[in-house]
Amino acid sequence: MERTRLRLRARVSPDRVKELLGGIGHRRFRPLQKLLIKDLDGADFRTIALELYLRLGGWSHTGGTYVNAMAEVQALCRELFGYELPERIGAVRLKDVRYRTAAGLAKVAPALVRFHEGKLGKG
Repeated sequence: MERTRLRLRARVSPDRVKELLGGIGHRRFRPLQKLLIKDLDGADFRTIALELYLRLGGWSHTGGTYVNAMAEVQALCRELFGYELPERIGAVRLKDVRYRTAAGLAKVAPALVRFHEGKLGKG
């Protein structure tokens, strides 16, 4: 099954993205940080895997002791997508679907892709 990928906004600065990623100091973010760098580098900073988009959505609304990381992730999302990820897209809460299986993601992917493309079109 082919992984769903979302395009990034036009003219994303790889150096700025790496700087923002490096600035997220929370230790629990590090595994995601490594996955993001590998994924974005592999796609030449043009697309991102849907699974990683959802994980960023979860971190964008974590709160609690993660509030500093949350603000840093929101800044990263603005650089990557041109907008901050909302807590929910339609009936889909991003935190609830970030660790779904491929089959589970396939069910919500069309709505997420539609939302994302709509936001990119406005930017």
